[in-house]
Amino acid sequence: MISILYVDDEPDLLELARIFIERTGEFRVATSTSALRSLADPAIRSYDAIISDYQMPGMDGIAFLKAVRHQIGDMPFILFTGRGREEVVIEAINNGADFYVQKGGDPKAQFTELAHMIRQAVRGRQAKMTLAEQEQRYHDLQNANDLIQSVTPDGHFLFASKKWLETLGYTAEELPNLTVFDIIHEESIDHCMTIFQRVLSGESVGIIDAIFKTRDGKKVYVEGIADGKMADGRCQYTRGLFKDITERVQAEKALCDSEHRFATIFKNSPIMLTLVSAIDGTLVDVNDAFLRYTGYDREEVIGRKVEELGLFPDRPGYLRFITALRAGRPVEGMRMLCRGKSGDVHTCRFFSNMTLINGRPHTLSAVEDLTEQKRAEEAARESEERYRLIMENAGEGILANELTPDGPGRFIDVNDAACRILGMTREELQGMKLIDFDTLEVKRRAPALVQELMQKKRVVFQAGFRTGGDREKTLDISVSLFELAGKPAILSIIRDITEVEATRSALHTLVAGMVGTTGRESLDRIVESLSAWSGANCVLISEIMPDREHARVLSMLLDGKKIPEHSYTLKGTPCESVAKGGFTVYPDNVAELFPESQGVRELNIRGYAGAPLRDSAGRVVGILCIVSRTPLALLPSAQEIIEIVASKAAAEIERMNALSSLSESEEKFRALVEHSLDGTLILDPAGTILFANHAAGRLLGVDHPDELIGGRSIMEFVVPASQNEIINDFGEVAMWVDGYIARYKILTANQGERLVEGIGKSILFNGAPSILISLRDITGRWRAENALREANRKLNLLSSITRHDINNQLQILNGYAMILRDINHDPSLDGYLSRVATASSRIASMIQFTREYEEIGVRLPVWQGLRTLVDEAGRGANPGGVVLENDMPEAMEVFADPLIGKVLFNLIDNALRHGGKVTTVRFAATIRDEACIVTCEDDGDGIAPGLKERIFDRGFGKNTGFGLSLSREILDITGIAIRETGEAGRGARFEIAVPKGQYRAGPD
Repeated sequence: MISILYVDDEPDLLELARIFIERTGEFRVATSTSALRSLADPAIRSYDAIISDYQMPGMDGIAFLKAVRHQIGDMPFILFTGRGREEVVIEAINNGADFYVQKGGDPKAQFTELAHMIRQAVRGRQAKMTLAEQEQRYHDLQNANDLIQSVTPDGHFLFASKKWLETLGYTAEELPNLTVFDIIHEESIDHCMTIFQRVLSGESVGIIDAIFKTRDGKKVYVEGIADGKMADGRCQYTRGLFKDITERVQAEKALCDSEHRFATIFKNSPIMLTLVSAIDGTLVDVNDAFLRYTGYDREEVIGRKVEELGLFPDRPGYLRFITALRAGRPVEGMRMLCRGKSGDVHTCRFFSNMTLINGRPHTLSAVEDLTEQKRAEEAARESEERYRLIMENAGEGILANELTPDGPGRFIDVNDAACRILGMTREELQGMKLIDFDTLEVKRRAPALVQELMQKKRVVFQAGFRTGGDREKTLDISVSLFELAGKPAILSIIRDITEVEATRSALHTLVAGMVGTTGRESLDRIVESLSAWSGANCVLISEIMPDREHARVLSMLLDGKKIPEHSYTLKGTPCESVAKGGFTVYPDNVAELFPESQGVRELNIRGYAGAPLRDSAGRVVGILCIVSRTPLALLPSAQEIIEIVASKAAAEIERMNALSSLSESEEKFRALVEHSLDGTLILDPAGTILFANHAAGRLLGVDHPDELIGGRSIMEFVVPASQNEIINDFGEVAMWVDGYIARYKILTANQGERLVEGIGKSILFNGAPSILISLRDITGRWRAENALREANRKLNLLSSITRHDINNQLQILNGYAMILRDINHDPSLDGYLSRVATASSRIASMIQFTREYEEIGVRLPVWQGLRTLVDEAGRGANPGGVVLENDMPEAMEVFADPLIGKVLFNLIDNALRHGGKVTTVRFAATIRDEACIVTCEDDGDGIAPGLKERIFDRGFGKNTGFGLSLSREILDITGIAIRETGEAGRGARFEIAVPKGQYRAGPD
């Protein structure tokens, strides 16, 4: 008989359950109204299973479950409760409950299901314990890596492990015909028989060394332990556990022979020497040089196989090596990759041959490490390749000349860039020396330069040079000593800096004219400097107006005269090309290119150069242009110079506009702050008040905000409990963390206490880092929120207790009604009992509705993945044989009430309950008219046209639980709509329209 403990705080329900469960005759039910008293009762361990309610005073069902698991272990535990919320189920399963049964419905069917779950849990636990013990014991023995045997006192085998049979070459069928004397080698028989007798007498024999023999007579060296199973002073059988140490013994013997023959050679040879078994690749001996090169200790390699150590990472190369030796060919100079203990790979050369030791073939190898040699060869080759690549592809001129006792000799190598820069052919240069350059400056400085080169190995200088085309150039020259083909040489690198120097000189002149000026004065200086530098007739700086079709001239110099501000049209002018395409030069014929431009015609312009003025965001805000009545001839570096000056002009224009905007912004800020209903404070990092508006003064209880300024700290007005919090928030704001709303309690000047909301931001005030704080008095709102929250909590608590008590009484009512039905023999009473059951069911549905309606809108909407919601709803609905197709996009999310999962569950449940012959329920999502349309459709009977709106009325349909009416209310919280659009006879189709902004294709 199965003994059960049932714990519930309802005595009537306990008695009802006991009557139903014990009616089968196979259960004995003990009851208790307290989980705490049950845990204190020592008899709790004697029960086969425990049934518990969830909601009980003192300790609820989950806490009771945790205590049972901690105190007793895996005793079957079934949670039997009227609390059907998902979180209760999940928490029960997560804490080890075997089953979960929800109260309510048909008592007879309910208690029958409960009895079935008890049987299943108890039998499962018993079977699991017995089977696990047997399977583990047999699995451990059969899969052990050791040789395990059990032998009777007369020497017959009772058991031998799989490893024992494989090692000695026998099958399990042959084992009954063997005795222990059949598997012991002749050399070890006397020793083993002595030990066997000692084991039979019950003596402890310690570690045993023995020699077994295989089926074909080969020796198997073993090491292990044995003992006897004693009963009434006599041995029932012996047990032995042995490890095969044959390879170790053979390796040790081979090592001994090897050391005797080769010790002297191995020890003194500077070349790596190895002796390897040709049969299985076991390392028999290695010399000190091998250990030194590979980093191994002798104990780590002797007796181990070459492949086990991973000495040869190049598998194909190693196979060629082995194949040659097995073919009887000596290996002479074969290169292979070898890996040391640290993982470093070296290139080695092998000289190997086969030799016989004790009649067994071995490979004797002499190994030479070629890593350094190969590295040097590769370095030399790479150096030559780098040298040639640099010579051929360098933009600078490179010349190499020999170094003689008398100083630099003739050039022996030059690149194309050097020929181009110097204006000479390769043949001309290779017949010259460095001092042969046709320049008095080089010849004058040559002795000092050579002396510095010999002392410092490198010298850098600049010099003028006349090319083969009789053109003056300025060169930057770097000369270094190096080796070329093992001989000392000189490497010279030359760079043409003629244009750089010209640009530097021009920029120096222009910048000198602009230094110390800002604003309009700076723009005037730029115009004057560019006019003097270019020699052009006109230079102007203009700002593009907001309409982007006109420009306003800010500074203009025409024929040496300053022109007043004016505006002009951009369309059809060279300036339009600059604004759209960037830097532009028209050396001549501007009038022909822009015939519609009035300014071009009036000024008779022929040459034009212009650069866009860009603000810090890269937007074109103006134009700098140079205009000439003659063809415009500019240096190649003119674009760089003009664009540098243009950046200065653009910065000045942006600065002027920023100053104007700042002044306007400051006026707006002061007006907003002074008239704001929220308090505004500016503090230094230490909390000292630097500024306060009138609202802040009223909030802190002073007559005028100036009373707050002058060394007073904000901490004077913060209650002690909020001071650490506000100090931490100040630190976050000072680190430029984005502002966030926080609540603090403050003290007014007259010691009144208020609750405020504040948000802060790090700013600069009078040029110093400061903190801007906005404060709002929420004392009244806070008190109202607290009162509302407390009232709501009490209402929810009262509703929860009331529902729980009504559900328990309904459970008792249904149980006794079922008992009356079973013992009633008057058919005239059946109708009355059915009406009682119907009324009870309706009351339960109404209670369930109040619980579900209470949850709507309680929690804030959150982003939720549609695919996950459908999967969870499908698991909860238990569709059985109906196929649930989830075609929701993987990353699609909606912003909705957390109860949207129940809406989807309800759609699936409606299809299963009321859809008729439904075989498939499919969910999908599409974008239509900027809304995300989530569809749920089935292939059942569908909805009649006249019912498409009525199905959303409360109470419609066959059930009164969580229906489409509540579903529509849940979705409407976040502006989501639902409607039915299917065809009667072809299946129902529900469309959920999620508006724009309420869905996204994944988290931001």
